[in-house]
Amino acid sequence: MTDPFEQLAAPADPQTPRPGFARALRARLIEALDLDPLTTTPTIDLPGRIPMTTTPDHSARSDQGGFEIAQGPRAGQRYVDGIWSVVAYRDPDAGIQFVTEVLGFEELVLVRADDGRIVHSEYRWPEGGIVQLASVDPDSPFLPPPGQSGLYVITQDPQAVWARCQAAGVEVLRPPEEPHYDPGGMGFSVRDPEGNAWSFGTYGGGASS
Repeated sequence: MTDPFEQLAAPADPQTPRPGFARALRARLIEALDLDPLTTTPTIDLPGRIPMTTTPDHSARSDQGGFEIAQGPRAGQRYVDGIWSVVAYRDPDAGIQFVTEVLGFEELVLVRADDGRIVHSEYRWPEGGIVQLASVDPDSPFLPPPGQSGLYVITQDPQAVWARCQAAGVEVLRPPEEPHYDPGGMGFSVRDPEGNAWSFGTYGGGASS
């Protein structure tokens, strides 16, 4: 008969954990230990997600476009900002101030016409993704109606964005919560001064289990 202690000491083949199991286990531990899920930072390195304890390094941008992820399970892979959203503002300067100072987007490009209207703009989310801000133009078929845009932004640090929104007195559409489809994660939604809905969360898509 094999000694159970010898069996425990035997080398084991590493197994990749199922993301759904890891998230559900973390959620059960938070509940059992009576921790706050909105302030507890996970240290589980889930496949397909940059750990929340790691700040993505976006300095390795390639001339071919996109970012090379420096750390986490996707290290070495390239992140390409493949879909850009557009938000039209009646007061584009106020819109720029909101997305940069409150939400945390970084200005890459801003081109104006002689009359001050925005001709082209690019604002990058530090963790990947581009949004374009535009002046309202009812005659343009490419711009959404003012105040009618809805965007979801993936972030590994939603608490920081939520704190800035609270400090700015932003209208809350959905307070921070742990979504049923993202156990252990966090998400919330706010409305900008012109009525556009902005949602932020850790959920990166895919299956919940």
